Amino acid sequence: MKLVTNGRLITRDASAQGYYEHGAVAFEGTKIVEVGEEAALRAKYPGAEIIDAKGGVIMPAFINAHTHIYSALARGLSIVGNNPTNFYEVLDGTWWAIDRHLMMDGTKASATALYMDSIKQGVTTIFDHHASYGEIPGTLHTIAEESKRLGLRSCLCYEVSDRDGEEKCLQAIQENADFITECEKNKDPMLAAMFGGHALFTISDKTFDRMVAANNGRTGYHIHVSEGMNDVYDSLQNYGRRPVQRLQDHGILGPKTILGHCIHVNTAEMEIIKETGTMVVNNPESNMGNAIGICPVIQLYKRGILLGMGTDAYTNDMLESLKVALCSQRSQNCLPNVGWCEVTDMLFKNNAKIGEKYFPDTLGVLKAGAAADIIVMDYKPFTPFSDENIDGHMIFGMTGRQCQTTIAAGKTLMLDRQLVGIDEEAENAGMRERILEIAKKTFRPEFLNRLDDIIVFRSLGRDDIRKVIDLEVSVIAKRLAAKGRELSLTPAALDYVLEKAYSTDFGAREVRRVIEQQIEDPLADQILLQKEGSETARIVVDHPEGATSLAFSFLPALKAPERPSIVEIDENGKAPAEKAEPEPVPAPAVEEDAAAPKKQRRKPRGHKTPEESK
Repeated sequence: MKLVTNGRLITRDASAQGYYEHGAVAFEGTKIVEVGEEAALRAKYPGAEIIDAKGGVIMPAFINAHTHIYSALARGLSIVGNNPTNFYEVLDGTWWAIDRHLMMDGTKASATALYMDSIKQGVTTIFDHHASYGEIPGTLHTIAEESKRLGLRSCLCYEVSDRDGEEKCLQAIQENADFITECEKNKDPMLAAMFGGHALFTISDKTFDRMVAANNGRTGYHIHVSEGMNDVYDSLQNYGRRPVQRLQDHGILGPKTILGHCIHVNTAEMEIIKETGTMVVNNPESNMGNAIGICPVIQLYKRGILLGMGTDAYTNDMLESLKVALCSQRSQNCLPNVGWCEVTDMLFKNNAKIGEKYFPDTLGVLKAGAAADIIVMDYKPFTPFSDENIDGHMIFGMTGRQCQTTIAAGKTLMLDRQLVGIDEEAENAGMRERILEIAKKTFRPEFLNRLDDIIVFRSLGRDDIRKVIDLEVSVIAKRLAAKGRELSLTPAALDYVLEKAYSTDFGAREVRRVIEQQIEDPLADQILLQKEGSETARIVVDHPEGATSLAFSFLPALKAPERPSIVEIDENGKAPAEKAEPEPVPAPAVEEDAAAPKKQRRKPRGHKTPEESK
């Protein structure tokens, strides 16, 4: 039995208590056993292993309903000559150029990178839509193995497309079919399969028929729909039907099918989506970044369509997407009072409903019997916090980067911002080697010869940040030493500063700010308050238990131990006779200057001179 305690608890359970000021979650194996007041659960399970939330927010883990593993290593990538002016050019010049060179090593490295980043931001379940046209057979199996190794829940599919010819298209269809069969045989509760398709403007009617035949009704489809207007134009011009109508013609729609984006769907298409029970996933940041428009979320939501939220791999931070989703809907509708309920339901309610269509566990909620998918957010609110305003805190106060502990199906994947069972440094080193091998297969030797080295930057660990703190404190200490003062920090004070400054995403950038706010500024104020002429020579910085700030003690200098007198010994080993102390020499008399005013001696209080007594 394990207990997550010492935090504010959000359950997202509509049928029970939604919030505990001092809550705890008890779980065993992969399932939650009980949720309730911390004191009661500690008493009920005295032998349980404690996971300390450290005053943070305990809540259900996030689900990403649409992402792309293949783009995980594209950060910082710049393709010479690529200057897209429309969405098709974005696809052809960037993403298709990347996946055409993505071999199995690249797929594995991309999966590792995306899964690790998801863990760090509290995501434990993903719906991925993969493409690696450099090497197709076996890629979904490779991704699945990484998912199992790192401990996440994954629903996978392969992106079928005609864009690279019939052979590649048939391989993609077969990859989907083989993986579906593999999932049917193994029955892994953490793994599921869909049948993937890129988009309608890259899929012919013949290919749709082949996809449907290979699937044979075994699972739903995952496909991009009306992401750009070119998708609509292609369907109308070449098939005389709008995209959603084409999908309906081929039997693609249904309660287990996900339509990604749906930006340019009309009201008739919305009705078809509703009547068939098909799901839609909005990806707000990606849509705006690609300048293709904003999904009509309000209209879809009003029709009762199951509408979830994804990132399209633009980020792995679901709270970041939540903020953008709200802003984009208000901007599109020119109303500052819409979108709130819609976007929060998409992330916190609907993504769980989408997940439960493919996984046997109850997701997105903390209650008895649900999956033990639990995260702890390092969030200390300055304003009231309860079940009445938690979504406001999510939107305006939290980010995925504040996740400090991630638990998926009862397995702790990250504890206090340290990945568990994963040697991040070794992973990065291995990734560096794989990237180099990929580069050798992709680029010409004359280009590779110009590379001096490949550097894979890893997140700084707690020990690294501690060293940075020591360096910053030493600079302050040197400045004080020049003024005759000695500065020292207790281990408790150093631990406090470390907790404030440590961030896996921001590295050492937070250290300077924290040192300035927590030590330099209050120390300067305290020094100014010291009485002039005080004997303060030592300043000790401490963090008393339970305190919300550092405490400064100003102490006199430590007295040096008395040194023993040195006795001279003559050549015979005898001490010389003690020398008499010299007589004090009187100070020379000083003649008074008659012209100078004489100093008045202060007379004792109550004393009268003889003249005054008369």
